[in-house]
Order: sequence, then structure tokens, then C-alpha cells
Amino acid sequence: MFDRLFPRHQTRERHITSPLLQERLDYLRHCAEEGYAPTTLRPLATDLLLIQNLLGLPESSQKARAGNCKGGYRQMGDARAQILQPQERTPLS
Repeated sequence: MFDRLFPRHQTRERHITSPLLQERLDYLRHCAEEGYAPTTLRPLATDLLLIQNLLGLPESSQKARAGNCKGGYRQMGDARAQILQPQERTPLS
């Protein structure tokens, strides 16, 4: 899949050697089967890798189910709290 999406060897290697490879590939294959174009799959693959890196997710979903990614969930909760926090509003005069 990455061979078709990324012509540069360095980019392919980054995707292949990063954690959650099988999960990311499964999702990209699913999207391809749904008819997503390569021009859509390429940024999607990049976003999946970015999300994985930002959240510090474990090597596989089995570790996630075992509860070894509490730091990633904590970061997600912190980000969610910032998003859901009501904004202070100043009255219009």
C-alpha cells in the first residue's frame, strides 16, 4: 500500500517502521475498498501517522487493550478538556 502512495523511499520507511503498522494498513485498505482515491489516501496515511505520534500510542492494539497506553489516553483527555472547555465571553457594548 505504501509503495503506491509514497514514491520517496524515506517516506515509505517512516510509515513502515512506525508503530501500529498493521492497524494503519487495515484502515487504509478499508478506505481503498470503499473507493477512496490515492490522492485522498496519501494525506489520510500521513494523518494516521501524525495522530499515532502525537498520542504516543503503543506498538499494537493488543497493548492498548492491556492498558499500557495510559499516557496516550491522558493526553487525549487533556486535549478533549481544552476543546470542550467553555470559552470566556466578554459582553458586547
